[in-house]
Amino acid sequence: MSHTAFAEFIPEIAEKETRVVELAHWKDRPVLETVGALIEFYSVDQDCDCKNVFI
Repeated sequence: MSHTAFAEFIPEIAEKETRVVELAHWKDRPVLETVGALIEFYSVDQDCDCKNVFI
């Protein structure tokens, strides 16, 4: 089963809705190692009824 980022389907909404998480300090790691975006991935299989979403 293949999954694709929501931004591939509707980029204008994804640009407004994507969130970023920044952790100031975590276990003595620099900030650059503790930054991440929350991105949704959906199944692109036409026959799939799995309703799986990966974030």
